[in-house]
Amino acid sequence: MAPPKMEPLPTGKYLVLLGVLAAHSVIGGYYAGTRPEGAGWRYFSWHPFLMMLGMVGMMGAAALTKKRMGYTNTKLHGIIAWLGMFLSGGGFYVIYQNKEKNG
Repeated sequence: MAPPKMEPLPTGKYLVLLGVLAAHSVIGGYYAGTRPEGAGWRYFSWHPFLMMLGMVGMMGAAALTKKRMGYTNTKLHGIIAWLGMFLSGGGFYVIYQNKEKNG
């Protein structure tokens, strides 16, 4: 028996899921960056913010885009995934510099 044929992700569902990922990554990254309570925004805050944007926001968007199927969406999937890697790399850079500075 042949495996079931995959259907592309519908546009409406795609946009809703992208919105949820975007909101979760921005709000979650900001929240994590301003912990402990009252610490405010500081250089270290960029680490969780960029990691959330890269790994949750962009990588999630890349996976959803790939589910839309087709050549163009596959190329867009790769571009979005690379943007996620660059944002995450920025988060790693911030934590490395923070540890170098503070010992």
